[in-house]
Amino acid sequence: MIDSYYLKGGVAMELRFAGTARTTKDFDLVLEGNRGERIRRLEDVLQLTFDAFTFRLKPEIHEMELADTVRVEVAVQYKTRAWQTVDIDLGPGEAREVDLVEPAITGLAEMGIPMTAHVRCLGLNEQIAQKLHACTGPQREDRARDRSGHSAGRHAGPARLCADPGCGGADLRRARDARFSADRCASRGVAGGT
Repeated sequence: MIDSYYLKGGVAMELRFAGTARTTKDFDLVLEGNRGERIRRLEDVLQLTFDAFTFRLKPEIHEMELADTVRVEVAVQYKTRAWQTVDIDLGPGEAREVDLVEPAITGLAEMGIPMTAHVRCLGLNEQIAQKLHACTGPQREDRARDRSGHSAGRHAGPARLCADPGCGGADLRRARDARFSADRCASRGVAGGT
């Protein structure tokens, strides 16, 4: 159904670092195609079930013009009961590198929920660059997804990784450490490192 996708943002960080990553309220899902094609692909995939979960795209769509992204809401049901509504930001594919991430999330198997072996996520190098940009870039009216905590006034620049849990600075430090550890292991011919 979706031949090429990847996750980025907080969910990708959670998949990599589980309990040590800050939680997020939305999924950043990247699909190829224009906005209409991305929505249709998501609708097709949502027709599939997962375990006892079913999914339904809610009708309201929020256009995010500056990011060529649309935010949709997906209602999730478990068996016959409403479980949760999830915000999904559908953006265009631009990654140079995509990693196959083995989810580091614990507890799902214990609850009897199956888990996939790997999830396609934005490459860690690009993930780090995006986090740096979000934490250090100046706040401007024309930036598509500024958060008030990412303004230049609260973050002094790339040399200072903010400790504000809303910023993602702690996630960035973990991602940086994992990347450098993996690079050192690879340079010495050692497998693993993350």
